[in-house]
Amino acid sequence: KELYSGASVPHKYKGANQTEKVSNGDMESLTDWDAHTGTRALDSAEPYTGVNALSLTHSGSWARATQDMGVLSPGKIYKIHYWYKVESGNVLGAGVSVASNTSRSDAVYDVTSGLTSTSYVEVTAEFTAGVASRYLVLQSGTATKKAYFDDFSIVQIGAVAEYDGSGVTN
Repeated sequence: KELYSGASVPHKYKGANQTEKVSNGDMESLTDWDAHTGTRALDSAEPYTGVNALSLTHSGSWARATQDMGVLSPGKIYKIHYWYKVESGNVLGAGVSVASNTSRSDAVYDVTSGLTSTSYVEVTAEFTAGVASRYLVLQSGTATKKAYFDDFSIVQIGAVAEYDGSGVTN
């Protein structure tokens, strides 16, 4: 009882159910991953875990693969987790965004610089979903050089249930 403050859980944390929003986030299949520019492929030579990683190769403009996750709950907090690396010489690096469109013009999570490691790096972050956030957008930036992605996960975080504590006694 002494840990119960009596305050309600804020709306942005209510209703979390830990349902995975990314299909084939393990990158063992290209199902649900659409290519927009450049080349997307399964690469069995460079997985972080499992058999494959998703590789994107730039060919004149940023290589881009996207997935429509369905509209995320606006105002709710989500955790994104993934592994990435780039091929040596990919100086523009990789990019990862969550937005309402595949062009990323209104991204609520947008990392398009600094992802330049040539060894796998784990990334975990939180973002608040916008009114129409639905697309996961992956990118690679330098001509003929690859970016690799593996083990993507996006889940809503927060309280699965809220209890009022009125029945708690010493």
